[in-house]
Amino acid sequence: MDFVSNMNETLIGPGVLYSPIIPMIGYSLSDRLQSPVTFGITTFLAVIVSFLAYQIYRPPVDPKSPAFTSDTIPILGGHPRVDLFRRNTFAAYNSTGLNFDPYLFLQPEKFDPHRFPEGREEFKKEPYGFFGWGLAMHPCAGQRWAKLHQRIILANALALYNWGSCNAAGNPDPYAAQGQRQDAVLDAETKFALPPAYCKMEPRDF
Repeated sequence: MDFVSNMNETLIGPGVLYSPIIPMIGYSLSDRLQSPVTFGITTFLAVIVSFLAYQIYRPPVDPKSPAFTSDTIPILGGHPRVDLFRRNTFAAYNSTGLNFDPYLFLQPEKFDPHRFPEGREEFKKEPYGFFGWGLAMHPCAGQRWAKLHQRIILANALALYNWGSCNAAGNPDPYAAQGQRQDAVLDAETKFALPPAYCKMEPRDF
């Protein structure tokens, strides 16, 4: 439905339709023809294929996540009675920015099929990327929720407990950092063992 609705949006107005079509025609002709232009069936099919590829790249994603908790979750910074994830409902958000991130795609709004083949592939700068059913790699939309979840867990842990380094007996160890291997490469192919590190957590007084 995203692809169909996006095609429908593109075909509604001439201004929207011709904005991608004209650069596509220019691209199809400029690299292939050195003589006066004859707009034949071969060029027409090339334009249509490019247009479809552009449309596959263009649609935003609307991820939906079920609220598995039975409690209503307030949205941080929002109105307490309005901005809520209600229990047993779904959270949906628009992720248009995944396809049009200037960090991943140079001039993302420009029709530029050269951004996809081997050799350039600027979008591979995203280490947590994935290939959708369209063109190019996109950062995972779930990262936004995962990072938010991690921050909530960490903030909750820091708010409820005092944390500190200690030895195996639970006594404070001010030299714990010096005992760790600072030269260890965590993704090294050879095996290595880090020295044990202990952390003591004590409930805060409220």
